[in-house]
Amino acid sequence: RGADLHVVAVKSRRAGLTVLGSAKIENFRERPATEWGREFADFLASCGFAHVSATVSLPREDVIVRQVQLPPMGEKERASAVRYQLVGLHPFPEDEVFHAYAVLDVNAKGPSPVVVVVAEQKTVTHYADLFEEAGVAVAAFTVSASSLRAALRLRTDRLATPLLVVNRNGQDLEIYGESDGRAALSVEFDLGAVPAGRALQLAEADL
Repeated sequence: RGADLHVVAVKSRRAGLTVLGSAKIENFRERPATEWGREFADFLASCGFAHVSATVSLPREDVIVRQVQLPPMGEKERASAVRYQLVGLHPFPEDEVFHAYAVLDVNAKGPSPVVVVVAEQKTVTHYADLFEEAGVAVAAFTVSASSLRAALRLRTDRLATPLLVVNRNGQDLEIYGESDGRAALSVEFDLGAVPAGRALQLAEADL
């Protein structure tokens, strides 16, 4: 998040979630990886998580999040359909990106929303190398929209829709939303170019 790396240790059990601790590693990109890697390891050890690999949420500005509609089909056919549409979802050379996707309504009888995430290979590889140099074991990379969607579904109360979750970091305003007409919305605005009120209006219109 910005210049800092935020770390949260969470234990999941049938009875619910327990946050064991959190830490902020400041200015991690500019510091020696081995130095902040020790901070990370000490934090994990303090939570009893020394053996656990991390899931890293990539910064929103480093990924493209798009939604497509696909008819009911098998997983193999769906993967091919996503690859077929991929070229129109990003501006990068075709062989220089990583992508992943998730079906948001697996029980849909008709066309279902599929969220596709695209990132440049060099960006993901950079983070993978950086965490490896720091001695941090990484199990997977994800995006904030996926983390927020999962977290919202762990709540015991029923969430009203449409909903917006807003995260401001300096001049960056990240918005995640859900509505009956749109299963998931993930956008980021530069507040130097778009006022916050206008950004919320645009997100609401998309929902």
